[in-house]
Amino acid sequence: MKFKTRLLCSTVIITSAFSGTTTVAAQDDEELMLEEIIVTARKRSENIQEAPVAITAFTANSIERANLVSIDEIAKRTAGLSLDSEFGRADDRPVIRGQANILGSSGVSYFVDGVYINGSLLDYDLDQVERIEVVKGPQSALYGRNTYSGAINIITKGPSDEFSGSAKVGFGSNDLFEASVALRGPLSENLSGSFMARKYKADGDFVNQYDGRKVGGIESTSYSGVLFWQVNDKLDVRLRASYLKSDDEHIAIANTDSTENNCFQDTGSFYLGQSRYFCGELLDRPVSFDDVRALNEPGYRRAEKWQTSLTANYELNDSWSMKYIYGFNHTERNDAYDSDYQAESYSTSNFFIAPFFQFFPGGPWAYGHSTVTSASNFTTHSNEISKDYSHEMTLRYAGERTNAVMGLYYLNYDSSSRGTQPFPERFGEAIGESYALQTGRFADYCAAGGIPFLPCGAALEFGFFGPPNFTITTDNGKTNSDLENKAIFASIERHLTDDLKITVEARYAEETINRISWTRDVTYDTAGNIVNVAGGVGSIDDPAAVTFKSFTPRFSAAYKVSDHVNLYAVAAKGTKPGGLNGTLAASNGLATYDEETNWSMELGAKTELFDRQARFNVSLFRNTIKDYQLTESYVASSGQTGTAIRNVGKVRLTGVEAEVTLAPAALPGFMINANIAYTDSEVLQGTDLNQAVLMLTDMTSSGSISTACGRGSAPAALCADPTDVTLQSLLGSIVGHQLPRQAKWQGYASAQYTGEINDEWSWTLSAGISYESKRFVQVHNLAYMGASSLVDANLTIENDSLSIKIWGKNITDDDSVMGAFRFVDVDESYKRSFALSPRQGATYGVNLGWKF
Repeated sequence: MKFKTRLLCSTVIITSAFSGTTTVAAQDDEELMLEEIIVTARKRSENIQEAPVAITAFTANSIERANLVSIDEIAKRTAGLSLDSEFGRADDRPVIRGQANILGSSGVSYFVDGVYINGSLLDYDLDQVERIEVVKGPQSALYGRNTYSGAINIITKGPSDEFSGSAKVGFGSNDLFEASVALRGPLSENLSGSFMARKYKADGDFVNQYDGRKVGGIESTSYSGVLFWQVNDKLDVRLRASYLKSDDEHIAIANTDSTENNCFQDTGSFYLGQSRYFCGELLDRPVSFDDVRALNEPGYRRAEKWQTSLTANYELNDSWSMKYIYGFNHTERNDAYDSDYQAESYSTSNFFIAPFFQFFPGGPWAYGHSTVTSASNFTTHSNEISKDYSHEMTLRYAGERTNAVMGLYYLNYDSSSRGTQPFPERFGEAIGESYALQTGRFADYCAAGGIPFLPCGAALEFGFFGPPNFTITTDNGKTNSDLENKAIFASIERHLTDDLKITVEARYAEETINRISWTRDVTYDTAGNIVNVAGGVGSIDDPAAVTFKSFTPRFSAAYKVSDHVNLYAVAAKGTKPGGLNGTLAASNGLATYDEETNWSMELGAKTELFDRQARFNVSLFRNTIKDYQLTESYVASSGQTGTAIRNVGKVRLTGVEAEVTLAPAALPGFMINANIAYTDSEVLQGTDLNQAVLMLTDMTSSGSISTACGRGSAPAALCADPTDVTLQSLLGSIVGHQLPRQAKWQGYASAQYTGEINDEWSWTLSAGISYESKRFVQVHNLAYMGASSLVDANLTIENDSLSIKIWGKNITDDDSVMGAFRFVDVDESYKRSFALSPRQGATYGVNLGWKF
């Protein structure tokens, strides 16, 4: 009988690991059937199969059984959710239903116990989690800020009425070590509490080719505590606090070699006749960077995070109740890394094609060389402190045929960031090496160039003047920003008949963003002497501010065909926050960008079949996005280059998601789960300046608009102002293109079997595979990250109190690139390159658990 109990529990766990929507119960002690799971995604408790919204949920047991340790592993098992730890745990950009972008808000927000979390949760301790609900489709009406494509709702574990506890220790590849302990129970008659602690550490899986060090390692220490006070029959109060400290090594990022570029040939400034872009799959490669000389120590990403929440529930009577949620979060981050992702620390030279000695249009040009005596400084060294507090008060009504929620919300978020870069003590050594290498490259290029009319323009410089006096400028500026969001929202659900119900939700919000910056640039010579200080407290940029107002309704209808078949339809509007670009962008006419809006139409069915031995859920959606936020690079009037967000047009996404779970009574202990998602995105309206430059390059064989104009090979209308919308409308159309970072196909499938060893012990074997198709790096749809297929497996041997788990992740050693963004090859005159994040290879380990 003990074995049957464990068999049922393990079936519950593995089913939840797929979609979280399933639990299992005994039927006549022999037959297995799927039962309900209760979620709170709509700010009320309800059966997930009856909620008119697409939800994938994971329970604490499913997370433990599948050995999931981070949010990105949750994503691999969720239809329509894409997330990887692409560039370290400090940054994440979850994508739901293909609504992806490059910079700005991702369109998906996290909530922990109802509190909005601004920032990444890739380092979040999943041992603290009771349930995770991935809510898909616009949720702006109830959740508010930045949930225009969905929300990830985390419910943490709380105390219990009886004393209990657990402990776990784990070991694995890359010197992985994990240890955790949890205690919970009553403290007095009406007061109970819980405490959890966890240590997690793993070395990096990547070797820095420059100095042989391993990089990409992670380390976290976390604590959390909960107090629950049942004041009386009508009032309860829950207080939770958590602390996390992370100390991660330099992120593992590689930069491609610009010689690999294979499309859009040009002979323009800085490009030496090489290709401007890469077309095809970006492949995995070793990482190599010189962080120690640039930073005076190995690079790192460190953070300390406090999260606190207070929740109070008060029942006014049998129908009316009130709920208050207060949240406070404080984060401090310190980052230091080599952000050119290359072994050479500094660039000292640019190659160019000089506009002199052109004897006739289209004739031969002289190759030239310029030395940049102020070395380029692609180094990140910064400190950021952010804090926010929020209040949410709701009044709830639960009647026989009507349910309603009315609420007020307030959020205040402040952040202060500053550059902290010191003088690199080995700057003279590094810049000398870089100068010798780059002038050597240019000399080799000249020797092979065969220019008929005159020698390379830099030959005299090489022969007579020698290395110049180099300087380096460090960023010690500061930026303060604050955000205030105020909202009122409501939801009313009405049962028109016993089988048909409709729900109307709406939110009105106002958001104001303010920013002020101080510039402070300190310039040093090679000996470390300060030769110039620019900016400071007296150099304050003009304060920037912007206010956005939004109204986001949501309409849904649900029809109960039978006890086990429910149909629903949804029409919803979502918004993604607008914001402020940087100071340089503002001087170039790109000070702000507007909110992005999304109207979504969805039809869905939730079914249970064969006496609830099978579950099949499907949803079809069509989203129309206006004012799509796209990241563009630009050249300011000062000659500096920068990146800004701009609203460019209209996008349509169409897709389908399906999930199936099978727990056949004829095969007790056997379970199959599968899901699949297809999303097709298409730009309906929109232009992109970078696309225009590529097209101009293809038409004129020149990498520079101004050069093409000078040679008479560019359309005359473009030459007066190359940044004008004329250029974009003529050459920069991205209509018909797919969104970047969006996979058309995603899928997951798993199988599990639980068997008996004896009356006390059982074993469970499970295996799963997740798939994601290729994703384009940018709207050009040229370079892309290849498809991934990740296979995991677990073997668990356990009794009522002890467990041994042997696990493997990515056991086929898939090496597809996790993430990429377009960049520059600093060592090759800033030709186009791509920074990419390699995927961790196969890892294995064992966990030992004890429950008491």
